[in-house]
Amino acid sequence: MSLTQTSGAFAGVHEDGFNDFVSAFFQARPRYLHWGSPAFVSATTVTQTQIPAIPPFGIEYRLFFQQPVIDLHPDTKGFALPPGPGQFSLQTEVRLTVGCQNKPFDPKDDQRPILDPISTTLKVCARGQLVRVGNELALQVDDVMVKDIRPETLGAVLSCILKMILREMLQDLRIPYRSIFIQIGTLVPVGGITVEDDTAKAFANII
Repeated sequence: MSLTQTSGAFAGVHEDGFNDFVSAFFQARPRYLHWGSPAFVSATTVTQTQIPAIPPFGIEYRLFFQQPVIDLHPDTKGFALPPGPGQFSLQTEVRLTVGCQNKPFDPKDDQRPILDPISTTLKVCARGQLVRVGNELALQVDDVMVKDIRPETLGAVLSCILKMILREMLQDLRIPYRSIFIQIGTLVPVGGITVEDDTAKAFANII
């Protein structure tokens, strides 16, 4: 069968090119890597994103991610969650800082609490699939693992939290079809995305 299978056009993005795109995306939009509540991030800017403190106790915190690295099937980078057929894996580190509040134990004292920042660094691996959303390629995170966390139940809690955060962080990281196909007419995407040979493969008809 031809490269285009039953479609009129075929395009592939090798994982090296995919990582170049990821790097360019986060260099242009570093706010997707740096999230913090008002005590740490006073306002959303090009470099950081403000998020609410955790209610009802007003827990202040900050998350700073390293730029993720992507591995497309088959496994060539040895990540803790290797990509299976049709999947991608990613690896990153996140520095989590919590503002530990020190406040006098006096209900009449309205003095603002003093925040003592306490930080830890977590190694995070994720696995998922490339999906087509309209005329764009997007990353869908399905599984997350935080390395070297004990007990396992704590690791499961952190993995759940970080999966939600990674999905939010990656939801705008999308590759338009027009950027990977030579534009020779109107493209109509066909089917899903195939991931094999370290390459994301997309198909379309030309009208």
